[in-house]
Amino acid sequence: MKGTFVITVSALLSMITLALLGFFQWMAPAAPAASIAPPLVVLSILIPLLYRIALFLRPAMKGVLQKMQRLYPSDTAFRGYSKSFLMLCVLGCLSGGLAGLHYTVCSTTISQAPLPTGFLVFGLILCVVFYWYIRPLRRTIFPQMKLPCSVADDQLAIDFFRILPKLSMAVAIAAAFGILCCPGQLNAQAPGGVSANLGWWFKGDDGVSTTGSAVTTWNDFGPQALHTSQATAANQPIYTALQNFNPVLTFDGSNDYLRNVPGLWKDTVGYQQINTFIVSNNDNAGGVNAAFGEATPSGTQTMFAPYLGNIYYGFWGGNTSNTTTIGTINTPYLWSGRFKHDAIVANRVNSISRDGRQLISNNATAAFNGNNSPLDIGGHAPNGWYYNGQIAEMIQYKADLTAAQRQSVWSYLAIKWGLTLDQTSPQN
Repeated sequence: MKGTFVITVSALLSMITLALLGFFQWMAPAAPAASIAPPLVVLSILIPLLYRIALFLRPAMKGVLQKMQRLYPSDTAFRGYSKSFLMLCVLGCLSGGLAGLHYTVCSTTISQAPLPTGFLVFGLILCVVFYWYIRPLRRTIFPQMKLPCSVADDQLAIDFFRILPKLSMAVAIAAAFGILCCPGQLNAQAPGGVSANLGWWFKGDDGVSTTGSAVTTWNDFGPQALHTSQATAANQPIYTALQNFNPVLTFDGSNDYLRNVPGLWKDTVGYQQINTFIVSNNDNAGGVNAAFGEATPSGTQTMFAPYLGNIYYGFWGGNTSNTTTIGTINTPYLWSGRFKHDAIVANRVNSISRDGRQLISNNATAAFNGNNSPLDIGGHAPNGWYYNGQIAEMIQYKADLTAAQRQSVWSYLAIKWGLTLDQTSPQN
């Protein structure tokens, strides 16, 4: 009978797995199905396995607790030990729940935090074991217990043992689904789930290598893996500041930068569209604050945030847009630039937005080519431009995103870095 039950549960979970796989693929089409299927399959195997472990351990646990009752005939002592054991189950599950929340918000992976994941699995096993042990116990031992309290309190104590294991199991299973299947985990493959035409993607909370507090490499999570590095100690940014509990890189505005050779554009020709997103916190509005730079025959592609009191975006020495609305110094902002060239002048766009609100737009655009120049992050060393402040995350697409895609990237960055999107035009 028990074996039949396990087979039935496994079959049902397999069907649920397929249904969830289809649902998540529909909700997040940018995430490949291969990345969603394994955790769901593992989960479908894990729950029947936990049930089998519970059946195996149930007699032993019952014998241990009954022996403990004989050793501690005092009802108060017995109840105290039982509650301690139960709270251990709950704490294990809650630890896993907090880990699931961390994975969802920060878009990290389970392998990067094995200890909280271990707590989750440990809590799940304990809750399953305790639940299957407590079912017969409430019909045998509990009615015989003479608790030193009123009848109503006795019933409350018994309900406590009946309900709390189920509640903690629900928390643990929800946490497992949150870790393995939540959209936050799916979207970790691309900013906001927007993966098409991703050029480069640098995250302050991941891919950073240091010597002490000095940053030696900052890895790119884009498809070309344009990892940047800095071997000269005097030119290395530092890794000590936090924004919304996530680490960020601090550049000194004097000579700090990281470099990738040969850069994003290489020797390709005829590019016409770029979308760039930068979360940064500037310390000096009067400086030359180039967040990045890559030379092309059409000028140096960059974003100054700001340069002598102006925000600039585009190709310095060629086509740029600029605004004097720089915000407040020492305040983090989400800056984005949109560069869209078109044969029809009316369709050209070169715009700058802050926290999702467009500040300026013109039609100063042109097609451009690459020339195998390096990509610098935190400045552009050949021109002597260096950023002064913190950079949390930087993303660039080799295409013009749709309004919905830009909204997805803005939302991803705003939630992660604790920013509020502008509501002049309502958005969420």
